[in-house]
Amino acid sequence: MTTASRTIALFVKEPYPGRFVWVLMESEWQSWKQIDSASEACETWTAAWEAGCVEMGKLASDKLQGPRQPAQADEPAPVGWM
Repeated sequence: MTTASRTIALFVKEPYPGRFVWVLMESEWQSWKQIDSASEACETWTAAWEAGCVEMGKLASDKLQGPRQPAQADEPAPVGWM
């Protein structure tokens, strides 16, 4: 079975001053859906970012290929690809 990389974004937000949480979002063509987020806030932006990176890594069974999904035959090439 052919697979394709998943389009996942990690960002950090500050819901309260000095409290930072990571959020993972996945593209669904023209919109994004939240797929995971921190259950507890971190004290620094960096700590939240690093924790989010760990969680994103857990989505990949192959650390060299990253998170994968079944390829869609009719899926257009990503922007910027030929």
